[in-house]
Amino acid sequence: MITSIESEPGFHITGDTQSKIDDELTTAVALAQEPALRQGRGILITRTGHGSYTVTPSPEVPCGETMERRG
Repeated sequence: MITSIESEPGFHITGDTQSKIDDELTTAVALAQEPALRQGRGILITRTGHGSYTVTPSPEVPCGETMERRG
């Protein structure tokens, strides 16, 4: 499931199978690309728990790139 993060432009992803998570992450990254480019930022994917991720534009990531990390 993809839900918007209210405090910033980004998304919270949860899923119970890897294929579902992969699909949701792909969708969330596509949705985050426009706001990230407008802000001159890249996209950060953070694993926050088992089957749980955030996808957000981040000043820590060069514009046009996507990076993953564990939270």
